[in-house]
Amino acid sequence: MLKSLLASILWAAIGCELVTEPLYATGSPDSGPVDKDSGPTPEPDSGLDSGPELDSAPCVDADGDGACADRDCDDSNAMMSPDFQEYCPDHTDNDCDDLVDWADACDVTNDRCERPFAVLMQSDEERTVWQFPGLRLDTRYDDDYQAALSAGGGDCEPDSGQGGGDAVFQIVATADSSLEVTASAAPGGDPVLYLRQSCGASVNGDLCTDRGGQGEEIATPLRAGDEAYLFVDENQPGPVDLTVVLERR
Repeated sequence: MLKSLLASILWAAIGCELVTEPLYATGSPDSGPVDKDSGPTPEPDSGLDSGPELDSAPCVDADGDGACADRDCDDSNAMMSPDFQEYCPDHTDNDCDDLVDWADACDVTNDRCERPFAVLMQSDEERTVWQFPGLRLDTRYDDDYQAALSAGGGDCEPDSGQGGGDAVFQIVATADSSLEVTASAAPGGDPVLYLRQSCGASVNGDLCTDRGGQGEEIATPLRAGDEAYLFVDENQPGPVDLTVVLERR
């Protein structure tokens, strides 16, 4: 009791008052206490979008066709890319859609005498076989065969206006060989084969077969370095299966 009385007298003597308000670390009492767990003050939002993160993985294009390996269906084949269109008749899925040649909406490349499809004897093989299944001679093909016949060559001619056109193949023998060409069609079809020594004027020795039926065949010897031009036509529209065989003699 005595100690309390002495303390009151002492504070009254020096003119001080007891502090009853809470203490603040910074600012005025109206700013409120500092919350140590609130973390740093966030930066104001500039409103700019930083965009997606860039993919730094390099493009691997082993075949050099312009399509990276993660998009290319075969990065070892420069004739296959999802950026290409389908070409006939190269036996290749050029546009990577699992459809090959005439099974796809292809752009034919051997529709004229000036740009035949080259059929070469493989230098390391005794017998080279080329197969062209489902050959469709539709309106995308020019009709060079009829033009060749009108120049006086051949002894057979398909019905005018049937088939739409003909396919042209350039056959090159790199050694003395025997050439055998066969063509077959579905029921109702009627293929025609015309083998010429050049794409120009016809000469003696040109071969033509049109027996009227589903199958035709031409066979002839070739010497090393010989070239022959094969025209495949048809009397009735429809797919034709073509096989070309070169065998060394």
